[in-house]
Amino acid sequence: MTLSKLARHINAPRDLVMQGVGWLAREGKVTFHEGTRSRVISLT
Repeated sequence: MTLSKLARHINAPRDLVMQGVGWLAREGKVTFHEGTRSRVISLT
């Protein structure tokens, strides 16, 4: 799921979503995949 879709899906401000994803990334709980037009995040 892209960050934009995630923010819309949970009805939260994009900045808050980015902070949460950053925290999960520091904890090693997400992986990032570079798509052709976007970045995709997956829980690990």
